[in-house]
Amino acid sequence: MREIIRGLTLIGRFTGRDSRGQFWPYALSVFAVFTIGLFVTMPLAMSSMFGEMNAFAQAHPDQATVTVGSGGYSVQLHEGAEPLPDFDMTPMFVAMAVWVAAIAVMTAAAVTRRLHDRGLTGWIAILPLALLVLGLALFPRMMNSFTSDTPDMGLFGLVMLTNVAYLISLGGLVVLLALPGQPRPNRHGPAPEDRLIG
Repeated sequence: MREIIRGLTLIGRFTGRDSRGQFWPYALSVFAVFTIGLFVTMPLAMSSMFGEMNAFAQAHPDQATVTVGSGGYSVQLHEGAEPLPDFDMTPMFVAMAVWVAAIAVMTAAAVTRRLHDRGLTGWIAILPLALLVLGLALFPRMMNSFTSDTPDMGLFGLVMLTNVAYLISLGGLVVLLALPGQPRPNRHGPAPEDRLIG
């Protein structure tokens, strides 16, 4: 708990160093809290789209069937049905953007200090974030293209490539954050006092 409170008090401090023992309890707690929040808010964000799908299925029972159960929600188009109309997916994308922004704001300084402990610059963490933001920005355009008669497969490929690059860069960042820090002072300051884990 002490490291979580410490991380919160240093949320805007991008200087100095954090050991693994100082970083990981805070970062994992932030990720867990906001992920739980995303799973709670996502159904609320998507409720208007679900309502639109229900209304479409009820107005066109010959074209679509909506199945709602404890395991999920599905819309099944009947053979020969017209494509579904465009549903407003904006609330879902807004919820995802808020989730990404919240985690980035809450962990940016801690990630920077952890990278400093390794003797690295905090700017390394920008690459996965930039790729994630690019993927999130392109995803709605890609989804909209699939509602047209000619889906944009080039855009689909770009989104997939961006996602793969994001996962690789995120994996690399996690490895850097997990490696031990430098035991001696470096250009970012003295070694953290907490070296129980780090």
